[in-house]
Amino acid sequence: MLQTGAWRRPCVNLYVIAINVASLIETVFGFPLVITSSFRRRWVFGQLGCEYYAFVTYTCVLVSMTCYLLISLHRYRVIVMHVPSDNAGTRRWVACSIAAALTYALCWSVCPFLGWGRFSLEPFATSCSIDWTTKLVSGKVMITRG
Repeated sequence: MLQTGAWRRPCVNLYVIAINVASLIETVFGFPLVITSSFRRRWVFGQLGCEYYAFVTYTCVLVSMTCYLLISLHRYRVIVMHVPSDNAGTRRWVACSIAAALTYALCWSVCPFLGWGRFSLEPFATSCSIDWTTKLVSGKVMITRG
């Protein structure tokens, strides 16, 4: 299968590749920070490191979740709407939808840098994420947006 390139034929596999790339980016650029902090039992990278880690993690998770949704929509189109599973139009639709997933993830991940919500330490103080406990209106809108 790997030698013949058969894994590339079904265009729905592009979603799986996008999910894997997002997971790889999160693993390479995010997990070393949280692993180091877990061994030290506190966040050791300061506020800038916290924002970096939360941005990378939040972006990658949103890309993955959106691609799972897009796989479901793709299957719906194939099964219910009888759209051919693998033609040029479908490949173009898949590529555009992956680009839209990345754009969606980046738009929401940049919001805390623009003052809409914020990144902060999580309760165990070994990783960072969206501030889920904020009392500010902008933070509440950020959390409940979806």
